[in-house]
Amino acid sequence: MRITGPFSEASSFASVSLACLAFCYSYWRRTKSPLAKWLSAILLFLSILSTSSTAYVGLILLCIPVALSMLASVLRGKVEGEEILIMALMVLGGTAILGISLYKAEAFDPFVRLINSTIINKADSGSGHERTYWNVKSLQSFLDTSGLGVGFGSSRASSWPIAVLSQLGLFGSLMMGGLLCVLARGLGAVRQWVDPETNAVVV
Repeated sequence: MRITGPFSEASSFASVSLACLAFCYSYWRRTKSPLAKWLSAILLFLSILSTSSTAYVGLILLCIPVALSMLASVLRGKVEGEEILIMALMVLGGTAILGISLYKAEAFDPFVRLINSTIINKADSGSGHERTYWNVKSLQSFLDTSGLGVGFGSSRASSWPIAVLSQLGLFGSLMMGGLLCVLARGLGAVRQWVDPETNAVVV
């Protein structure tokens, strides 16, 4: 069973859920909004239940900045209550998983099979072969157009960087890279003139 929501496949649902999770988590940490906190918890739960490799790999990537942020707080000696809550939940979850595995060793066999089929052995599946085929075709279209690209929506690449490169070409990809740099930089010096909530939304 897979959760797809209103989308055509689980990976599309997972992509949107991960983006919303990142937004809600960042907004919660900066504004202490209870609504954002519960939305983050629900989105995390639904992303895990989606059984999508996109969701699992994305969650691992999202955990990296969260872990670095917590490490920075520990090094500064200013650990917030929310960070203590997250760490406590992680320890509690890890302890529960360890206890269940000790009580019933085969309890997590379905989950292990799920990870094997959705991530580790994904490339050997029919879906993996099809995605690889379309990614290769998209890269070929980039070369066939001498780096100009084939236009929006004209390739079926499952990888976002390959889709950008094949559809927008070299120049368009550089422009997209510039846009990402501007978005990552945030408000910069303008931050001091905007209210905290606006700053949280932009971040």
